Amino acid sequence: VLGASAMVWRLAGEAGEALSRAEKALALAPPETRDRAYAEIEWGLVQVELGRAEAAAPVLAKAVEFLDAKYPRVSAPQADALSALARLRLEAKQPASALQMAERAAAFWRQANPESRWAARAEMTLADVLVALGRPAETGYRRAEELFAASRFPGDGERAKAAREAAHKAKLAQSPNPASR
Repeated sequence: VLGASAMVWRLAGEAGEALSRAEKALALAPPETRDRAYAEIEWGLVQVELGRAEAAAPVLAKAVEFLDAKYPRVSAPQADALSALARLRLEAKQPASALQMAERAAAFWRQANPESRWAARAEMTLADVLVALGRPAETGYRRAEELFAASRFPGDGERAKAAREAAHKAKLAQSPNPASR
């Protein structure tokens, strides 16, 4: 329950309160359990929101590794962790190592809840990775824009605008006519 409340506070843009609740969830979760992995994911996602990539990455990676080993099907928290790890790898200029993570996250959300803001986030991350690899990504950005525009979460309106701008840039980058750039 504390992990879920941490997520609610994080999504509301209240990272300080989210961190407090995520730390409490970590303190209460037994080691080597799904609950512990989920608490680690939420703690890591809050760290990402706070700009603490170096703290977040190893914790998120450990939680994903544990869940991959124990549970054959990807879960929503695991998909969010994969998406966050892909973004962190992208920021570290490692798009090739981000690709599989971004693809797994997007595939999960396409099946589990394709109309959600979480699907939008995963599509945007995958599109960013594809662009960094020099591959077409306009469709992913357009999908992310549509989903973010329909979301009522704080900041998603700005994310829709960013996706629209990224789609335009991706379209121009793939254009065979240099004059259209």
